[in-house]
Amino acid sequence: LSMIEIGPDGRKYYLAAIRGLSEESHRNTLTGLQNTVFRALSTDMPVANIAGFMCRELETYLPDMIATLLVLDDRRQLRILSGAGVPGRYAKALEGITLSAQDSAVLARDPAQATEVVWARYRSLGIALGLHDCRAMAIVSPAGHVTGILALFSRRSDQQAADWPGRTVSDCAAFCGVLIGQYAARRRIARQADYDPL
Repeated sequence: LSMIEIGPDGRKYYLAAIRGLSEESHRNTLTGLQNTVFRALSTDMPVANIAGFMCRELETYLPDMIATLLVLDDRRQLRILSGAGVPGRYAKALEGITLSAQDSAVLARDPAQATEVVWARYRSLGIALGLHDCRAMAIVSPAGHVTGILALFSRRSDQQAADWPGRTVSDCAAFCGVLIGQYAARRRIARQADYDPL
């Protein structure tokens, strides 16, 4: 935004440039985020902090969205790894979700069905808490196992012409898989470090 005064009467004129979201800017933003996540994973920074940073960056990139990364624990229950912006009651509902073997098989075949898991079941609660829509993607390991879900919840009721939230969760799924894999590996190492065979 810039301002200039013109003429003897000092009239002020404002010029604003609005930058749209293009394919190239979308790709560049997500590539930059991916590179930052990978650099952070190479340090000793806790994975939950890295996931928190990633979610905040996604919320900055898509301003009316709330991002959350859920991991699947050993009991097949979803746990929030990051998602400080998710309303408390909705977060509690998400953490109560247990995936059946059938749910996991469906998500492994069609990761976009994650929206059904985290939104369709709790849509009325989400709307009551100010959420209007959701785009989610299951995170599937190279071995074909569901390890988590990345979800973006909208705080706006109007639909955008381009489905940037849907494309964003789809484009972020691969590096979220690396993030969740690192989280699982660090937890496994910590458990083994605490294990005393005697």
